[in-house]
Amino acid sequence: MKRRLTAVAAVIWALVLVAVASSTITMMATGGVGNASGRAITDEEQAILDRYSRLEDVRKTITDQYYEEVDQDTLVQGAIDGMLASLDDPYTFYYTVDDMAAREESTYGNYKGVGMSVQMDGEGAINVVRVFANSPAEKAGVLSGDKLIAIDGVTLNIQNYKDLDEAVDMIRGVADTEVTLSFLRNGEPLELQVTRGDVQINYVEYQLIDDIGYVRIYEFESTTAQDFIKALDYFKEQKVSGVIIDLRDNPGGLLSSVVTIADQILPKGRIVYTEDRAGDVSSYYSSDEYWDIPLAVLINGNSASASEILAASVQDYERGTLVGTTSFGKGIVQLLVTYPDGAGMQYTESRYFTPSGRSIHKVGVEPDVTVELDEDYDASIRGVNVENDNQLETALETLRKEIESGK
Repeated sequence: MKRRLTAVAAVIWALVLVAVASSTITMMATGGVGNASGRAITDEEQAILDRYSRLEDVRKTITDQYYEEVDQDTLVQGAIDGMLASLDDPYTFYYTVDDMAAREESTYGNYKGVGMSVQMDGEGAINVVRVFANSPAEKAGVLSGDKLIAIDGVTLNIQNYKDLDEAVDMIRGVADTEVTLSFLRNGEPLELQVTRGDVQINYVEYQLIDDIGYVRIYEFESTTAQDFIKALDYFKEQKVSGVIIDLRDNPGGLLSSVVTIADQILPKGRIVYTEDRAGDVSSYYSSDEYWDIPLAVLINGNSASASEILAASVQDYERGTLVGTTSFGKGIVQLLVTYPDGAGMQYTESRYFTPSGRSIHKVGVEPDVTVELDEDYDASIRGVNVENDNQLETALETLRKEIESGK
């Protein structure tokens, strides 16, 4: 199982169906209730059977009497989806086999689609937070900050991450086929035809800004940590005076990835710890070897989960200055369960806390230097452009002052 800081009801129901529909509950010779092995069932087991017998009654009625024949797999899928939806947790949901395959593609950086990273905005639409270089989306004119409101004429109503995944599936497809994407750009409607193609995702980009190393982390996926280490190695070779880590619009990702990255820049100690409902604590630590280079970290309202772990740990250890706006505020951890047939389920398993014990869930991480992105920011300008990015400009100024002061 992988922990994500981005969701076993089927098993329970399967057991109930076996018990009720197949009549494996039998009467023992003594007159008590038992199972096929002759063991008397416990009161707790009987309560489970009683609780789920209605579910089996409904399934059997629909199977036998509904006016059209129904698919049993569809009924099971609907029961699972309904059970998880009742939790009202946007981060807990079921993956079909196809869902899991698509997820694995994006995790490892290769898929067929249009080449843009998106986040749900809580208002029934999707925000474009990144357009990949040389992608079909870039060629069609999609810009970061566009609000996606419809796909092939189907109006979106995004309420949770399951809805988001379904929308992403609609965008993906066979190479050289077209998809119509409807946006709002600065409040004005815009419709673009995008031809799908092969997309290669890079989760880390880095370069020099004079004597400062700049590295942007877009998501914490399986290849992110190794690419971040490559960036640091390059900065060391170039003998930079300081490093800026840009986490803006980063939705999070794998806990293992952010822990590895934090270990490169934090002194020995606890990076993050999680606590489940039973009070069991799991802690993740950095080693005593790290690069003690002046740091600035950029965050904004779309910096979530694993991004907030990294930002908060830097802040708690006073290893650098956070610049930007308050982060998203996702302080819970998901576990990914995979099944033998290739399906899976993601569910919220615990809360996480920063090294100092802070819970940032629904609160976020406040920057040390608050800077709203300038209204004149031009999302069509690609790459790093300090004159177009007042938040980056402030991070540079703050970091240089720190370097000059010798802190």
